[in-house]
Order: sequence, then C-alpha cells, then structure tokens
Amino acid sequence: MGGYEEIEHAADYALRVWGSDLREMIEAAGRGLVDLISDPERPLAERWEEYEIHAEDAAGLVVRALRELLYCLDAGWAPVGFQVLSAQETPAAAKCRAGLAPLAKARKHLHRHVKAVTYHDLRIRQGAEGLSMVVTFDT
Repeated sequence: MGGYEEIEHAADYALRVWGSDLREMIEAAGRGLVDLISDPERPLAERWEEYEIHAEDAAGLVVRALRELLYCLDAGWAPVGFQVLSAQETPAAAKCRAGLAPLAKARKHLHRHVKAVTYHDLRIRQGAEGLSMVVTFDT
C-alpha cells in the first residue's frame, strides 16, 4: 500500500510519496494533498467525480492528478477524498476519482493554502519496495 509523509521545504510544502506501483503512488499523493490542506474533521464527500488524465510521463501524471484536485477548490468544491482507479506508464494515463464536499461546508477545515503543484526536481525513483518521489507545492 502506498503512503506519504510531509518533509521540510525551505519556502513551500513538500510530500514524499511512495507506492508499490504507479497507481498506489498517485493515490498516496492525492491523499497526501487532501490531508495537507485540511484537518481530519473535514466533512464527508457529498459527491464523487471521475476524471481521466494524460501526461508525457509518469511523473507528469502525478502533477496532473493533483492539479485536478486543486481545480476543484476554484470550482467551489473541497477535495476530501481521492482514489486512483487505474494508471499506466505507457502511454502515461490514469483514471481518478475525487471525493468532494461543498467549499462552504469545508472551509473551516482548510488550514493550508496551496496555489499550485510544481515540477521542481520532479522525478520518480525506483527502489526495492516500489516507486517514490517528492512533490513540491507552491504556497
């Protein structure tokens, strides 16, 4: 199962994410972003929205998946859950599912502002236990 941890970054937020495969790693990144911006008492999802993403490479898929979650905030919905239904490296594509709550209900649970997901030092590392990468967010 994939996971994440917040790591120190000079000016922004950063997460180290990992998974046994690409699907798990993207899902860990999405769950990490949800936990990074909101507290555990956030409301439950009132709707789930599926979306497909494509990118030039696997690392780009992670960025695209997270950017879609941030776009939800602009549309008046807070991401409170995240799943990756499928992911493949070649061609780089994934099908994701975002759990959303109305921003009006979730606003008091949002404690960190993230403007964007960056491409700073974005690369996937292959290790004995699977894939890992560091994702940096602009604040």
